[in-house]
Amino acid sequence: MAADGSGAIGPVSVRYAAQIRELLYAQAVQRMAADQEAARAAADAERAARVEAAANAKQAQPLDVKVEAPEPKPLPTPISLPDAPAEPTPPGHLVDIQA
Repeated sequence: MAADGSGAIGPVSVRYAAQIRELLYAQAVQRMAADQEAARAAADAERAARVEAAANAKQAQPLDVKVEAPEPKPLPTPISLPDAPAEPTPPGHLVDIQA
C-alpha cells in the first residue's frame, strides 16, 4: 500500500503526458498551417481586387463636364499716394502730420 500513497508518477501517466504533448504539438502545427493559408488567401484576394480595379480604371471614359464660374469681380482702384514735397525735409526736422 505504500506505492499507492507515495504520489509517484507511474509509467501510464508518463505515457499519457507524452501523448498529450504530441497532440498539442500537432494541433499547434495545424493551426499555424491554417493561419498561413488564410494569410495567402487574403493576399490573393487583395491582389485580385487591385488588378480588377486597375482594369476597371482603364475602361472608364472621361467625363464631359462643363463648369460655369461666376464673373470675377473687378479689382478696386488702387489708392494713390500723395505727391512728394518739392523740397526734401532736412534730417532731424520735425514735420506736423496732423496739418
